[in-house]
Amino acid sequence: MKIIIDGPSANAWLLELKNVSVDEVEVSEQIRLASDIAKKYIGNHLPNIKDELKYGSGYILIKGVPIDLETSGVDPRLETKIECPSISELSLLGITAASGLRPFSYAQEKMGSLVHEVVPKPDCGNSVSSDGFVEFKLHADGAYLNRAIRPETLSLMCLNNDAQTKTNLILIDDVVHGMSRNDVDILSSLNYMHVSPETFGFGVKSKKIKSSIIDRVDGSWEVKVATHNTEPCGFEAESALTRFIHMANSKVNAISWEPGDFVIFSNLRCLHGRGSISGRRWLKRCYGSRNMVCGSVVDLNDSVV
Repeated sequence: MKIIIDGPSANAWLLELKNVSVDEVEVSEQIRLASDIAKKYIGNHLPNIKDELKYGSGYILIKGVPIDLETSGVDPRLETKIECPSISELSLLGITAASGLRPFSYAQEKMGSLVHEVVPKPDCGNSVSSDGFVEFKLHADGAYLNRAIRPETLSLMCLNNDAQTKTNLILIDDVVHGMSRNDVDILSSLNYMHVSPETFGFGVKSKKIKSSIIDRVDGSWEVKVATHNTEPCGFEAESALTRFIHMANSKVNAISWEPGDFVIFSNLRCLHGRGSISGRRWLKRCYGSRNMVCGSVVDLNDSVV
């Protein structure tokens, strides 16, 4: 599903957001205000957005969303964490909230920031994560986490993509429908070790949870896997995972980014990834969930992982 915001509407949206981006207003209130503004410009699309996330392709692209006009010359690695959201962040958070999801973060990731800077870092070049330059294979965020606290959606906003690196998305239904019944049964079994991502800090190198890769929830397929580090337990589990990865890679949809592009997708129904990065690329990201308090920071040390 693609939505295009025309120039006059984008300019009017931008002007309204400028009145919200002030230090005196609490972040939760800023999100509410940004959501109300977003509804003015995409309100007629919201029922379709919600249906598409839950029952359709699992993702929506909105083009022409307001971003900060000065971003083209800014190096995000030099920016510090601030309490007052930028225009891009208000667009990101506002559309997410307007779509029925509550933005939240984890205390153990990116210093608990509600909005993440998705940009390669020179000292993390070989990190298989949002911080690295190398290929980031298909995965779902927080695959090792309990379903109740995993991100239900991811929202991404493009500020710069000189690198011309695409984002790959694949709906789990398209993968499962191409697999044999035996492979589906194996992938649904508790024969896989999920590992915490490199961007999460727990004071230990990694955390592992044994679980399945696909699950049938309320009649729909859901997925949790990081194809670069999920560990199969046994030959059958490894073979099924190999065929699963091959099937997923053969059916991906590649999204080309331009500044002002916004994508929201279901982290429960879709896998995502990207190729290697050569050049400048700057996205912003936030998580969404209907289970969380809007603007909350989840401490995983106090939660059931």
